[in-house]
Amino acid sequence: MMLRAVAMAAACLAALLACDASAQIDPDDTGAGTKLGLTQLDNSGQVGTVTLFAHGLHHTLVILDVQSVPAGQREPARIRRGHFCRTVPLHLIPAVALNDVAAGASRSEVAVATGTLLSGNYLVEVFGSRHGPRRVTCGRLYR
Repeated sequence: MMLRAVAMAAACLAALLACDASAQIDPDDTGAGTKLGLTQLDNSGQVGTVTLFAHGLHHTLVILDVQSVPAGQREPARIRRGHFCRTVPLHLIPAVALNDVAAGASRSEVAVATGTLLSGNYLVEVFGSRHGPRRVTCGRLYR
């Protein structure tokens, strides 16, 4: 009888712990991330993807994969408010800095919720470092 009570208590404790762990996962988060395209600007030939992964409620992992980045070149990247890649002056909109794109890839964690970034009000931009602040690729973030 004592063994049965101990086994029942252990099973209840295990069930409670399992519920606790799963309650911390956002029900809308499949873990697959949101992958969107990056388009070339000014005939740069640089295209690619941006993938966003939720990291908790207020952080986002941003992964850039950019083709045709010149060998050995590091290109600055950022997220900024805006709707269209070509129409907003570079100096007017505050931005969230991302790690540079090197060998075609960048991985950054930003302190902005994924839902905020995917609201349709933000862009990802990559700049060619050879010619100053010339944007070489851009993509709109949306759901």
